[in-house]
Amino acid sequence: MINFILIIFFIVVLILTIFLFISRSKIQKQARDLRYKIKEIKSHEEELEEMNKDLEEYSQENNQLSEKLYLLINILSDLNNKNLSVNKYYDKLLKTILFLVPEAKYGSVSISDEKGWRFLSTVGHDIEYLNKLDLKASNKIISNEVKIYDNLLDRLGKFMDRETQKKFGFGTKPIKSSLIGSIDIEDEINLSISIDIPYFSKENFDNNSKKILESFLNLASSYLNQKLEGDKLKRAYIKFTNKLAMIAEGYDDITGTHIYRVGKLSKLLAKNMDIPEEKIEEISVFAPLHDIGKIFVPPEILKKPGKLTEEEFEEMKKHTIMSKKLLDSKYFKTAQNIAMYHHEKYDGSGYPFGLKGEEIPIEAQIVSIIDVYDALRSKRPYKDGFSHEKTMKIITNGDNRTKTSHFSPEILEAFLKVEKEIENKWGIL
Repeated sequence: MINFILIIFFIVVLILTIFLFISRSKIQKQARDLRYKIKEIKSHEEELEEMNKDLEEYSQENNQLSEKLYLLINILSDLNNKNLSVNKYYDKLLKTILFLVPEAKYGSVSISDEKGWRFLSTVGHDIEYLNKLDLKASNKIISNEVKIYDNLLDRLGKFMDRETQKKFGFGTKPIKSSLIGSIDIEDEINLSISIDIPYFSKENFDNNSKKILESFLNLASSYLNQKLEGDKLKRAYIKFTNKLAMIAEGYDDITGTHIYRVGKLSKLLAKNMDIPEEKIEEISVFAPLHDIGKIFVPPEILKKPGKLTEEEFEEMKKHTIMSKKLLDSKYFKTAQNIAMYHHEKYDGSGYPFGLKGEEIPIEAQIVSIIDVYDALRSKRPYKDGFSHEKTMKIITNGDNRTKTSHFSPEILEAFLKVEKEIENKWGIL
């Protein structure tokens, strides 16, 4: 019996051993398969990581390319942007060049002519300081082809005296090398662009950098040529219309001092308000044209010494609307606003349209209060000129013709802040 039990025991042990051996082999095989699969997965993960890195690089390159294209399109579209000043255009152009030539961190756009050498835009360098220096056209390096210049400040020593060179150095960042290109514009104007690598940088310019600057130099010159042509035409037109304005001003102011003063004083008032610089300059230039429409008013009404009849006054009022005949151009929108609306009153009691409050363009509101001030101070065939004190009393308290409600509270407040400057300037204009 015992032998039988032992036999059964050994058989069970043998079966278990065989089973365990088979199970162990399967487990080992599964483990090998699992390790292989894990290895495969890791390999795929590494491939995926590499692919992800490549995709990120492609994405970054694509974003950079998109940004470059956007900047280029933006610069090209700004060529015909009449509302963008020369300085702001060259600010954008210079920043675009520096983006496309990353080794350069500083730069400048400058022009030279018979008046000297001045900067239109800088990055890094102190433009205000540099433009205060008495720089001559002969002080500038003129490079008719794009070239690399190392140690620019030392090279400038050949073109300027030591004192000027020293002052120039105070206004510029330390430079290792500069890429400079120049191009001649009409009337002996020379335009230059310089982009600069900082003194301690290990970067250098290459041929690609030169090609980029050459392209932008041509773009910059095209813009300036176009701007100069437009400005010439504009100046000629303004000069002509100013002559007409002097004639139209009437026979009691044949010297045109009234229109001259209105232009200067309107600029003074505008500068003390929250108005963009471009708009201030337009107000200064176009304020003298406020009565340009009087050229169409019959002379017998213009030079009548006494009070106008109701019919005559209605005819006189037409000068505001008639001004559009001479100023009907998109370039003279500000001039047209001034000429047509400077007799409108803030309370709606003015003419020709009875506009009220902010319906009246800000430029017309500014010229309106200055026109009233100058008219009160000036001598006319039918009245003596008033003192500054009496004029201010009329403007702030009103009389039988003038009311404080005629003026915007904001403009009246600004006017009162600069009244002493206006008084002093009026006395010398």
